[in-house]
Parts: sequence; structure tokens; C-alpha cells
Amino acid sequence: MVVNLNHPVRGMIKMLGVPVKLKKTPGRPQLPPPLLGEHSEEILREIGYTDEQIGELVAAKVIKVAPAKPCC
Repeated sequence: MVVNLNHPVRGMIKMLGVPVKLKKTPGRPQLPPPLLGEHSEEILREIGYTDEQIGELVAAKVIKVAPAKPCC
């Protein structure tokens, strides 16, 4: 049930695998878990927050945002 997965930032990590075992179509985790704050800005924008409001929340340490991922 526990599988090893290579995380782009954390290296090799252990995480829970797929709890249901199917013979013909076995599943496995496809993506590593997100970093803390990785989707904070995206979600807040989707629910109507402005960049200024998000910046204020970050400055007040109300939310955390993950550093930008390097491209390519």
C-alpha cells in the first residue's frame, strides 16, 4: 500500500498507493503531492481574490505560497 515516488523537490518519498487493487488495470500514483501553498494563489484567484489581496495575505503570513517552479 505504500509506494516510493520521486518528488521533484523532495527527492524520493513514500506515499500511500491506490487502495483498490485491480488485476487488469492496476493503479499507481501519477503525480507527487503538492507542496504547502503550491495552489494557494490559483485557488484564491478562482474565488475572486485580486493579486493585491493575495499579496496582503502573504505579507500578513495568513497564507503561504510555494516558490515558483523552474521552467523546463
